[in-house]
Amino acid sequence: MLSVKDDFVANIRSIPGKTVNLQSKIYVRMRSVLKYLCLLVGFWTILPHTATCQTGGSDVMQSQSETEADTLQLSLLTCAPGGEIYELYGHSALRVKCLTDGSDWVFNYGIFDFSTPNFMWRFMLGQTDYTVAAMPYMYFCDAYRREGRAVTEQVLNLRPAEEARLLDVVIQHVSQEGWNYRYNFLYDNCVTRLIHMIEDCVEGQVEWPMAEEGKRTFRDMLHESTEVQSPWNCFGQDLILGAEVDEPLSVKKQMFSPIYAERFVCEAVVRGADGQTRPLVSQPAPLVTSYASTLKTNGGAMMPTIVLSVFAVLWLMIGCWEMKRDKVCMALDNVILAVRGVLGILVALLFFASEHPAVGSNWLILFLNPLPLFLLVWKLCGNRTEKHQRYVLFMVAEMVLIGIVLLLSPQVVPPMVYVLLAALALRGVMGYQTLRKAI
Repeated sequence: MLSVKDDFVANIRSIPGKTVNLQSKIYVRMRSVLKYLCLLVGFWTILPHTATCQTGGSDVMQSQSETEADTLQLSLLTCAPGGEIYELYGHSALRVKCLTDGSDWVFNYGIFDFSTPNFMWRFMLGQTDYTVAAMPYMYFCDAYRREGRAVTEQVLNLRPAEEARLLDVVIQHVSQEGWNYRYNFLYDNCVTRLIHMIEDCVEGQVEWPMAEEGKRTFRDMLHESTEVQSPWNCFGQDLILGAEVDEPLSVKKQMFSPIYAERFVCEAVVRGADGQTRPLVSQPAPLVTSYASTLKTNGGAMMPTIVLSVFAVLWLMIGCWEMKRDKVCMALDNVILAVRGVLGILVALLFFASEHPAVGSNWLILFLNPLPLFLLVWKLCGNRTEKHQRYVLFMVAEMVLIGIVLLLSPQVVPPMVYVLLAALALRGVMGYQTLRKAI
């Protein structure tokens, strides 16, 4: 097996949420090592049908021997979730192994450049472009082994011509200067891109397990990965993702999750033009065994349900105290308006300007928007007592109306939002009664 030359440039690439996702791993930019990779996999010698496929000839491909057909092994790798937020959903990659010389590479379509100008702003607007990079298989598995995260392999049951098409696409991607794709968390990520590439390369049609059609929504699947492991992340997603994530999903859409994709790929078959079927992949085989649970349960006493319930109770207790003292704490209502307005700026920015999926169908824009900031300025000008009395009446009507609309909307709203709406409405009633006594 050839050894990696000293002049190959190791380019550290970042994964969502962190500059380097897998510690001590070297991602090799395939643009600079393309020729070497071609030698490693014997691209021109063991796959002469690749060139034939590009020129439209099929006779050579059909006459290849079984020995040549088995020279390459392409596999779908699925990595178990980790403890960090950006690892909660798992990961997928493509493995290309040459069985004759032992060369072994992993292609990763979840790579982006953190040094891109205005990266954070573009990330917020959903304008992050991802690319593909590769690394030696042994480094890939060693990194997951150190983290205690399992890695499983499903060998693709592809014919020589199909292998050639898939590998040709990968080679085109890694060799093209500046190649990238617009990342979409739900519709175009590390695993969905690989699934689409595999579907496009097969001769025939991939049939997925229809029994799973419409059984889940995006929100259900996101909750499975975050509700216990990262409750605040789960709650935050519920605040910004709209009704789009509550629609029943086809099997193909459910495969935005690497864990679900692994299961569905295992049940899928390829139906050829002659009606014959064959499994798309082999049964999953463990490459790295998880030696301990790497999922961290973040929350405990600080879970959003507990924290927000405490705030709601405090608001009501302060309201009762105000009624006894015949005095309203206007500062508390001003703080609530300010917090709603600041959070509303973020929600409104995502709603109107972001390319992120599902944020544009968010019915919670009725509750979280920048308008409370304008209301706060109005309250602070002129006769504050008179304006506050008008404000609390408006707040009662606003919270009741928003609650009714959200209940009738197609969006699944976190129960704590309804608790907060009820608490604010009750606080408005108490505030109005207190002001009437004071006057």
